[in-house]
Amino acid sequence: MLAVAQGHVGRVWECLKMMIFSLELEMSPELRTLFLDNWLVNPSGLPGHYLAGDKLQEQLQDRLYEHISPDQDFDAGYVRDVTAPNVYRFERMKKDLTAGLGLAK
Repeated sequence: MLAVAQGHVGRVWECLKMMIFSLELEMSPELRTLFLDNWLVNPSGLPGHYLAGDKLQEQLQDRLYEHISPDQDFDAGYVRDVTAPNVYRFERMKKDLTAGLGLAK
């Protein structure tokens, strides 16, 4: 992913070629299906609003940092069992409340 961040198209292309090769020839059909089903996600459910799965994961991780204090560890029981699994719901709740109250854009 460093190649993507640095904009090095050649390295990204080489990695993509290897990934496609592995996907087609080295993965079982079940693993290939699992990978492809999770590559793109549509959290809003609206047509044409897909995100790369890893991009959504990064966004949720940023939101998680907003919900926990700096002295808490990700391994802490409350963070692991309550906060982390519900970060997406917290984000949806904020959007749903503002829309329900007529405060959305």
